[in-house]
Amino acid sequence: MSRTLISRSIQTFVLTTLVVLGTSMASAQVEATIEKVWLDRDVKVKGEPGIRVHVKYKVTNALKAFGSVQVYVERVDEDVMLFKSSGYVYKVDRKVLVLSTFTSPYATATYPDTKLFVPNWAFNLKADNPNKMKLTVEIVAEGKVLASSSIGFGLGLGKALQ
Repeated sequence: MSRTLISRSIQTFVLTTLVVLGTSMASAQVEATIEKVWLDRDVKVKGEPGIRVHVKYKVTNALKAFGSVQVYVERVDEDVMLFKSSGYVYKVDRKVLVLSTFTSPYATATYPDTKLFVPNWAFNLKADNPNKMKLTVEIVAEGKVLASSSIGFGLGLGKALQ
């Protein structure tokens, strides 16, 4: 074989390998796992009482991927929750949605404590009711729900609304 033919064969092999690797890397789907969800009650933000939702999660294959942590809160007793226009709470169907966006700076990133605040007025709390709620956290990227976790909790009318 001539040197030119060997050189072209090597170039073709290297280019083919790079294209295959680039295609497989580009087609790797973003993945997420929710490691922990916890609540702080009786929190005030700018004078508004409410709960703070904490989420620890991890994303992989996510370099420069844009996504969001979405928190849905709904009443278990199916009583209608209130909606008040604000910069951080929206009503979707009969659920309240709070979200935080992210753009991953790394292929794999762990977010140890993303904090989201939900004001008490969004819950339509009642004195004669245990105010049972269901909280669902979703990690969303590329138009898909990548991970989801739900917990139940109750909110009394005690000092949480004072």
